[in-house]
Amino acid sequence: MRLRVRRTWLVSLVLAIVLFVGAIVWDETTWHRSDGIPISPRWSIALELRSMGTPFAEYYRRVRRFQIDGRDTSHGEPVELTPDTGGGLPICLYRITTPSGALFLEVLDPFERFFVELDPFARVAAVPVGSTREFLGEFLEASPLMFMPGTGVCRHDRTE
Repeated sequence: MRLRVRRTWLVSLVLAIVLFVGAIVWDETTWHRSDGIPISPRWSIALELRSMGTPFAEYYRRVRRFQIDGRDTSHGEPVELTPDTGGGLPICLYRITTPSGALFLEVLDPFERFFVELDPFARVAAVPVGSTREFLGEFLEASPLMFMPGTGVCRHDRTE
């Protein structure tokens, strides 16, 4: 009887370890997505995060574009962001409108700033001179997939 109990405990322990490791590995390969943030009447974007596989809050980050009219465009290539090795850095979003009416997205965290042209969805080095910039809000540090609409400017924007 005693041998049977030990074997049951051993099998239960091994099963628990396998399930725990499986859950961690599964979570590390999954991209988690925020709700869509409308950028224009045609486009919305979402932030996606995936764990780097460390015990710290470190993430690979990317932005994906969606059409608002209901067609699924999630198969399009996302724009990769610099990985977050700082434990959930806040990300601010600005919508930039050029004099010709083209739309850009400015993504800003405390260490990096870059621009994405919405159509085609790709990173660019800079936006045209004379463009207008509008603060949309930020993804929070404590809950990186939660977007908070804002007014004014980003709290860590040093260009203003």
